[in-house]
Amino acid sequence: MKKAKRLLVVLLCCALTLGLIPMAAAAAEPIAAVSLSVSGYGIGQPMADANITTTTQGVTLTAIGGWRDAQYNEVTGKFEKGIRYCHYISLKAEDGYLLPAMTNDNIKDLITVNGKKPTYAFVTKTEADGSVQIVFFMDALSEQVDTLALTVKNLVVGNTWAESNVTADSEKVFVQNAKLIYKGVVSDHDIPVTDPLQAHTAYQLYLYIWTNSGYSFDVSNIQKEDVTVRVNGQTVTPVAIRDGGDNGRSIVMDVDMPLLHNYGAYQYDENQHWQECQDADCPDKEGSIRYSMASHSFGDWTEVKAPTETEQGSKERACVCGYKETDIVSATGHVETEIINAKEATCTEEGYTGDKVCKGCGEVLEKGTVIAKLPHNYVDGKCSVCGAADPSVKPAEATPTPVAETTDGTATETATPKTGETNNMMVWAALLLLSSLGIAGTVLYGRKKAAK
Repeated sequence: MKKAKRLLVVLLCCALTLGLIPMAAAAAEPIAAVSLSVSGYGIGQPMADANITTTTQGVTLTAIGGWRDAQYNEVTGKFEKGIRYCHYISLKAEDGYLLPAMTNDNIKDLITVNGKKPTYAFVTKTEADGSVQIVFFMDALSEQVDTLALTVKNLVVGNTWAESNVTADSEKVFVQNAKLIYKGVVSDHDIPVTDPLQAHTAYQLYLYIWTNSGYSFDVSNIQKEDVTVRVNGQTVTPVAIRDGGDNGRSIVMDVDMPLLHNYGAYQYDENQHWQECQDADCPDKEGSIRYSMASHSFGDWTEVKAPTETEQGSKERACVCGYKETDIVSATGHVETEIINAKEATCTEEGYTGDKVCKGCGEVLEKGTVIAKLPHNYVDGKCSVCGAADPSVKPAEATPTPVAETTDGTATETATPKTGETNNMMVWAALLLLSSLGIAGTVLYGRKKAAK
């Protein structure tokens, strides 16, 4: 019997060795989750350089197509701030491994992207070979906000609190909620202060700050010292900063408000002003002065004395506290000028360039100079402007006039043009001819009379 059993074992081993009897398949190792790693994903980084890989053993990952926007449109170029990108991939189990059954309901629990669950992920197809096609979304790229400045206004005794009193000094963030509560009162931040603000009351500000698109918070990197809160000109620091629970989009802060006081009139020096609480039972008079201390805040300049061309003026501006600052306004100087007493030269009189004077005050700024006489313009022996004789023209010599005897025995002198006269010579010639004819007639008449 024992020999028969041994023979049977030997025969089975030979059959298995020769492949005559198939061996039972080994059980596949189940894969609990798939870890995805995306590198090269950043603002301004080329999309072509981004890689999608997996570190999960037993899984083969194949990227399908390129990057797409939130509307599944394929995009190229560089990654931009504020845009949510997605990508299609195929996951296939290697021999000896088994992918978990993936559906839209559980896909976000079965994959991680760079160490955390994706915001959105969907199963798009399951193949016959067991491979699964999915699409996953990356978080929108954002610029990290690591400093913050806020301003709190109108925190004054008697005022009613309004959430609009708190504003952010940057376009990167906005104030979602700004509730004023009583410090030390457990109200779960749901019971805001609605009564008029009172002096010497401890208030705390609960702030819920959100980032605008393209920006994010990392609460582990933003410290209390990185946040500046200005309250009525004073700087305070948050007592606590917490994650708002919105995937890096928000933070929550608690800020203790300085005590409010019933302040008296302003006091000031040339550099700053302050006020002091007027309540006799004020628990912190020194603090009221310290917290109200501020540099002067001046309004616009107003003219006290207008400057002139030669004299300085003055101006002043006032601070809210009543302190006034004065300053000198420089003299305007002689801005507008004109030329007076100018006179053109002629051929008979000298001219003058004129004096340069200020139109505003009349002061002579620059004396003029004398302009020499102009030369005569001689035409035909005399100046065409003033009529003066041309000294370069010599006077004509006088022509002797014959003496004619008259009937009474006296000589008659024929008129001759005087030297220097400018009458037409033809006229003189005619007169001379007439005179000669007259003389000849007289002589003939005298002879005829004597012959009788």
